Amino acid sequence: MKKRMVLISMALGTLLLAGGCGTDSASSGSSQSSAAGASSSPAATQAAAVEKSSSLAPDVRLKGLDGQERMLSDLYKDKPLYVNFWASWCPPCVKELPHIEGLYQKYGDRVAFAAVSVDEHSEDAQALAQKSGLTLPVYTGNNAELSRNYGLDAIPVSLLIGRDGKILAKTVGGMTEKQLEAFLQPALK
Repeated sequence: MKKRMVLISMALGTLLLAGGCGTDSASSGSSQSSAAGASSSPAATQAAAVEKSSSLAPDVRLKGLDGQERMLSDLYKDKPLYVNFWASWCPPCVKELPHIEGLYQKYGDRVAFAAVSVDEHSEDAQALAQKSGLTLPVYTGNNAELSRNYGLDAIPVSLLIGRDGKILAKTVGGMTEKQLEAFLQPALK
């Protein structure tokens, strides 16, 4: 009986790690609510299921690695916004960041990008951004507020926000470069 429970626990853990990283609700203030109503089940995470929504993106204060504070709404005034919530300790997040950087280089003139770290210490985000050679804008924020407003039960989470502030799409879990490019298509029209 013990052996069976251990095997079941290991299988569930593997499924969760395959698609995304869970967040520590004690440190991030994680909530079960989601602005776009996305499922964070392992199956949805692995398939990088895209949820569509017409919800308004909650406005939150972000701090750039340059030290300047901005409101999220300032980032989508001129063009649609791609937001990625990530952490330096999350393998799927780290694997996805170079693909996001590539798309920023390719579409940054048509879509705004924001990589929002949920690391407990902004120095961890800054170190990974420098090590990875990221040029896309990297931000941090109040993790409890981000989690509460965006339902960050697992990461990475990608959002596409229109110029009107409506969430066009949300997906939980890491994406390949091809999946990311497809995810951006509504903003490129």
